[in-house]
Amino acid sequence: MATMLGGRAAEQLVFGEPGSGAADDLAGANDLARSMVCELGMAESLADLTYSDGHDGSRRYSEEEARLVGAEVRRLIDEARERARGVLLGSRDVIHEIAGALLERETLSAEELELIARRSPAPA
Repeated sequence: MATMLGGRAAEQLVFGEPGSGAADDLAGANDLARSMVCELGMAESLADLTYSDGHDGSRRYSEEEARLVGAEVRRLIDEARERARGVLLGSRDVIHEIAGALLERETLSAEELELIARRSPAPA
């Protein structure tokens, strides 16, 4: 999830606000977090229970359980966002150099990204 949210976090760090380009990644991270909580029972407060909707789309759990599901999804997304942000803050020079190159050329190859990363000093 942190990887999915990395582009959005980078936009926020570089430009001060997220762009629309990360919308699919944001949706994917939310879907993954919801699956982790509802289908895989990977929630601290809802451990070992599943919360899937019925085949007709109806919810088969209480309003309080829905609130807890939402809180757990939010917690997972927040943790992933902070993890992505921490990695990015530790690599801020690389981020700015990549952002500048993208503004000039719109796309970069894997080799170009590696070259930029190798030229920049390692985070402390």
